[in-house]
Amino acid sequence: EDYSKLLLSETVNQRIKEIFSNGLQNWFENLKENFKKFPHKLLPSNLLLFGGGSLLPEITEILERGNFANLTFISKPKIGLIYPENLKNIEDKTHILNTPQDIPLLLIFHE
Repeated sequence: EDYSKLLLSETVNQRIKEIFSNGLQNWFENLKENFKKFPHKLLPSNLLLFGGGSLLPEITEILERGNFANLTFISKPKIGLIYPENLKNIEDKTHILNTPQDIPLLLIFHE
């Protein structure tokens, strides 16, 4: 979380970035392969992210600058995050679930 908020030292930030960079391109290639499986050939331009990994700056970076060759979007993809308050019909009475990383938990326990 501190890394995503850029609260760590430059040295630590750089080291963590190196660690993530190893798997990031594989993640992106896997995402593109899954997009190719969509029944519609024209993909929406809004890519909405959630979960703890969605807060990593590298995720947004690779999606914004990534090569989406052989995929057709309505317009240039725009990256956004889904927060608990964006979900209709789900109320957090505890008021402690407030980040994109909380979305999977809310979806699991939603009736």
